[in-house]
Amino acid sequence: MSSGGPDTEVRLPRDLGGFDQRFFGVELKIHRQADCWPALCPWEVLAGETPFDLASLSSDQDWANFLSALTLRMHEGQHALDYLYSPWGGEVLRCRMRLSSIVGDVFGGLFQYAVFASDRLRHIPAPYAKWCRFSADARTRQLRAWNAERRAMGLPDVNIEPLTFNQRGVPEALRGRAAPPRFTTPLRVECLFAYDRLEHLVETSTVLRGTQRITAAAVFEASAVLAQLSMIGETMGADRAHRYLFQVLGAPVSQHNIALLLMLDGIERFYGKIIPQRLLRAMVAWSLLGDVTGGDFGRPAPTRRLMFLAERGLSKIPVDEINAFSVVDIFARWDAAYGGATWDAALRKTLMDFQAISDELQGVSIAFSLSLAGESVKPNTEYLDLAKTWCRSVVERARMVHGIIFEQPEYLVEPMRMQERIDLQAELPVLVTCAEGLALRMDWDSLRAAGGVVVAGARAPPAEGGDVIRQAIWPSASRHCIDALSALRQRDIFANCDLVFSDSLWRSVDREFQEHMLATLRETFHAELLHIF
Repeated sequence: MSSGGPDTEVRLPRDLGGFDQRFFGVELKIHRQADCWPALCPWEVLAGETPFDLASLSSDQDWANFLSALTLRMHEGQHALDYLYSPWGGEVLRCRMRLSSIVGDVFGGLFQYAVFASDRLRHIPAPYAKWCRFSADARTRQLRAWNAERRAMGLPDVNIEPLTFNQRGVPEALRGRAAPPRFTTPLRVECLFAYDRLEHLVETSTVLRGTQRITAAAVFEASAVLAQLSMIGETMGADRAHRYLFQVLGAPVSQHNIALLLMLDGIERFYGKIIPQRLLRAMVAWSLLGDVTGGDFGRPAPTRRLMFLAERGLSKIPVDEINAFSVVDIFARWDAAYGGATWDAALRKTLMDFQAISDELQGVSIAFSLSLAGESVKPNTEYLDLAKTWCRSVVERARMVHGIIFEQPEYLVEPMRMQERIDLQAELPVLVTCAEGLALRMDWDSLRAAGGVVVAGARAPPAEGGDVIRQAIWPSASRHCIDALSALRQRDIFANCDLVFSDSLWRSVDREFQEHMLATLRETFHAELLHIF
């Protein structure tokens, strides 16, 4: 394949981008000058309209780096699409939409409340949802552990007010109190329940295969890799696509490739050594279409549906008829074998739920929020307006994607056609993190004038030459999409609450961003998190 001599071990670059439901857009991370043109202008590179020279790729490692950068937008864009059409991704986004209308007030109120008697630096137990579920004895033991650790460092004790909760998780004030503390208001309870649902969704979607954990994120990752392979195959040839696939599979087993390994095990069991990529894409799409909207997060989970296909379901499609069957025919056979809601019924229900919550949240007013919160919490109109804009943006994108799938279901197994039809660049903001000296020497002033956002001192790791890190957000061209600055602010609001309230979602925030948000808590709220051991 390459002209650089015999194959050597190839390491695919990591951390080139990301999809974050806190920031509903596409994130690109540029660490090397060589990645700038392929990552930011892939189609211009392929058309020979940039200074990038394909002839400069002289080794397998060069090609792996190039193809990873070239298909970066395709990969991250597929994540966005999958969250919009899949019931599982839709459930995550709808939980976020519910949180968005109250999260600013809940978060602000949490830090405005004097949770302990001292005027010194205030502390909040984290994850707060876990603290709320502790018994009185468990809290006492945790307080002793915190105080012992702080005394050893010469720091003053903490003095967090104990609370009790009933069996359903609804906070109750201690007997004899004239009024409940601020964080037992209905809004705070609603926030805890929303995080409960998010965490339960993640936990029940995780399955074991031998000693390996397979999460829903692994299925989404498989879908994004297959989108990359589609682009590589159509632009660089099937041989390049197959080599890239084997490089992905040859990497250490992780959530980035474990779902693909599972799928290929099933294909080998039923079909031999052939690798029909259309079938792989159909497997992922059908796995993502389980109806979790009814509250049953287990059996309809993407991981369990994919396990079924790999172990039994593939036998329903004869090997010589894979390409002859339409995606509708394939899905119908798998639906009949698995039971439950059909793929199209799940899709319709997802869109109906998106619309219902959008209607509900657009009707939320300051008066309504105040009645939920109680007199002690004054809702923030700025947060509420931002939440409504963010929710409207997500629902508009979801309505568009669902409409295209119902019109042409084959797009579910044709990721390039789907992304071309939607024109993701026009529909989603793009966040670029890079060193100031990289990324084509971008004209930052022009980007600001166009409605983009440039942030200095961002959270990305240092790039080549130790340059100052910059972040830029290209604004969406769509009139319905949230603007760049608002998208970034909404992400920070969600991240703050995740760090405070949630156990599993705390771990999902990368370390650099954690440090950034913790510094914000100290500087803005004069507060610090106490992590539960």
